[in-house]
Amino acid sequence: MENNSSRRFSEKIIINLARFFFLALLVFIFFWFQGGKIIEEKIKEITGTPIEQITAPALPPAEGPREMIYTWKYAGKSYTLNQTLYDSFYIFYTRQPKVFSYSGKELPKNWEEKYFAQFLSQPAEDKTL
Repeated sequence: MENNSSRRFSEKIIINLARFFFLALLVFIFFWFQGGKIIEEKIKEITGTPIEQITAPALPPAEGPREMIYTWKYAGKSYTLNQTLYDSFYIFYTRQPKVFSYSGKELPKNWEEKYFAQFLSQPAEDKTL
């Protein structure tokens, strides 16, 4: 009799584990297909702005000036460039995203354009670029 009751107990455990994994699979599939849209809608609800219109943070105040002098020769001619660079700008740019994020199963058709645009756009306040 003990063998029969331990067998039933094992069967119950296996059945409950199978149910758990099936439910976890359903939740995963739901978020795989709909999760990105839900997150985008929640961001729009919280900020009042569609995710495509959210802008990057503003450039911080210019702090930590460094006078830089660059010299080089090209085609037999010497060139010099004097430029004031700021530590605060350097820190700002190092903290900017370097990866492309998207939601959904497939990359957007214009993903390369959007990816490179994040590096080509610049804050209007930064006159060094």
